[in-house]
Amino acid sequence: QVQPLPGPCSIAAAMSVSGLPTTKLLFDGYLPALRSVRLQRFQLLGSLAEADDSAGAGVSSAVGAFTLAAFCDGAGLGDALEDVEKAFGSQAQTCVAKDLSMPHERVLTDRKS
Repeated sequence: QVQPLPGPCSIAAAMSVSGLPTTKLLFDGYLPALRSVRLQRFQLLGSLAEADDSAGAGVSSAVGAFTLAAFCDGAGLGDALEDVEKAFGSQAQTCVAKDLSMPHERVLTDRKS
């Protein structure tokens, strides 16, 4: 079992335990709270992944050509995960990392490949 160490970047700690590809990582900050805006953001990110794939990057990962990392408030997590599936398909790999380095930390990874 991999245990993340606390440090200056929670994204790096989360990625170290996620099991998702990290060759190319895009951190997108906090996800928009409004579903319509969030879906537009995912659509834009999906088009970036497709453009990168068509350029011959040859890297396949969680969202096309890169792994997407973002923050989400706990109250909107369920809706955000539904939107990930809607935008990227039911085969999208996901990881939710919460309260890393705390006694009650949780890391849930859904590997569908």
